[in-house]
Amino acid sequence: MSAGDQQAAYSAILETAEILLCYTALLALALAWEARIPLGSTAAIKEKLTGGRSGPGLGDWAAVLQEAAGNRQLRGLPHEHPIHGIRSLLASQDAADARWRGSVGGNGERLSWSFGSRR
Repeated sequence: MSAGDQQAAYSAILETAEILLCYTALLALALAWEARIPLGSTAAIKEKLTGGRSGPGLGDWAAVLQEAAGNRQLRGLPHEHPIHGIRSLLASQDAADARWRGSVGGNGERLSWSFGSRR
């Protein structure tokens, strides 16, 4: 595999991770909204959308997921509520390690989809 092919594959993997991060955040928002639990991290998204600036970015979606992982009201929902699957995924040490690895790419570049910190 040539260096160009490796870079293209690496970029495709990062793009896939970014898309999954976004969709997971949207799912968390929908589940919180359905449970009538507001997430404060949506304020930045609303401000961007209503202010005519840029649209939501990866940092915004990451903030939603970080908030959902630690939100006490979401924690209080019945055990069978689907939000707990997302919350437990985000709270795991594996997820924290992946976020930390994602903050600095394999080739030393700073990546935009990182959130949280290494524990």
